[in-house]
Amino acid sequence: MVLIDNTLSLLNMFDLEPIMTGAKVKGVTYFCINENPTNGNPFSIEICVALKKKQIQVYTVTEDKLVHVKDVHISEPAISVGVDGSFVCAALLSQYCMINYETSHTQDLFPFDSEHSKPLIKRISKEEFLLSGPSALGMFVTSDGISQRPPLQWSENIVSMTYVHPYIVAMNDEFITVHSILDQQQKQAIPFQGGTYLGNFDGKLFVASGREIYALVPVAWEKQVQALLGDKRVTEALDLAKNANKAGLTRDKFLKIFKRFQQQAAFIEFSEGHLEEAMDLFKNSQVDVREVISLYPRLLPSNCNFTRSVPPLHEMADVNQLSRGKEDLLKEYKDFLCTYLADIKGTGTGYKQVSI
Repeated sequence: MVLIDNTLSLLNMFDLEPIMTGAKVKGVTYFCINENPTNGNPFSIEICVALKKKQIQVYTVTEDKLVHVKDVHISEPAISVGVDGSFVCAALLSQYCMINYETSHTQDLFPFDSEHSKPLIKRISKEEFLLSGPSALGMFVTSDGISQRPPLQWSENIVSMTYVHPYIVAMNDEFITVHSILDQQQKQAIPFQGGTYLGNFDGKLFVASGREIYALVPVAWEKQVQALLGDKRVTEALDLAKNANKAGLTRDKFLKIFKRFQQQAAFIEFSEGHLEEAMDLFKNSQVDVREVISLYPRLLPSNCNFTRSVPPLHEMADVNQLSRGKEDLLKEYKDFLCTYLADIKGTGTGYKQVSI
């Protein structure tokens, strides 16, 4: 599907020649695909089309034709639209609104200044959208017209945005910025000028300028988590690991990777003196109890041939190094071990099966 000179046409993807049986739609200002279609036909897609006149249309697109499904009349022409199921989020000339195209019920959301900012809409999840709002805010809105997440703080003059879980990627005239949907914080800024559009196409990010198309290649989520742990950003690291795109991983393989991240996080919390958090993570990750005991000099039996994990879970020598000669701190670490061992006694947690 191609939109040129306000005309929506079907082209053959192999030679880009027009499909003669596919009717053209004229007077189009914007169109988008419904990622949660209502028709249930696996051999078609559903699109929402905004027209220059005060109207939104819904079409079903098959291999060789556009089938008109519905007309929705609106109070002003729509500049941009997003759709999920039967809900259309539309940017009219001066405000956003939410429309149920099955019932034609319309709910006003909030106004925007089209002279100073470009209205942008992106579907995030079922019946949830992200809108470019006032003061360079990214506003999350549900089909009920409410927000269930804090807003994002962007830079000025955002021209395009997209979503690839768990990140919101936005672009202005100087940078491409990456925010996490988990904590709404900016994670990265990439200098880039002349960009006109960016989009997520089946999980692959592409950026278009006036003359070229670029691919944005994400760093593997495992490397991102490891980098956050390296910066001792434990909560962010584990949140990312829980919510990352785990395509290609079996549940067992993911749990194995996740438990190791939890174990690393546990030792980070332990080294920082966050003993309550460390206790929970040690238990949840089922760390080999000898990894913990080995931090306490001369507590492992003399005939124990235990060797710490390779690659290492931490860089600590022992609790003497952590306490730095402070007897009260050393006592806290010793009390921690007593409590930890008492809690896991008889549970099987912290034991590692070995072949004899």
